[in-house]
Amino acid sequence: MSEVRNPNTNSSQQQQQQQQQQSFSESKINAAESERLYLEMKEAWL
Repeated sequence: MSEVRNPNTNSSQQQQQQQQQQSFSESKINAAESERLYLEMKEAWL
């Protein structure tokens, strides 16, 4: 029996990868923003 491939599976996989990449870059931005805010707060305490 030959396997029938669903054409939608590939596109949904690509979509998932794009979402993962997007959330990864957003988390990098958030990390940099958090660090900046942390340093600002630290300076304010000093």
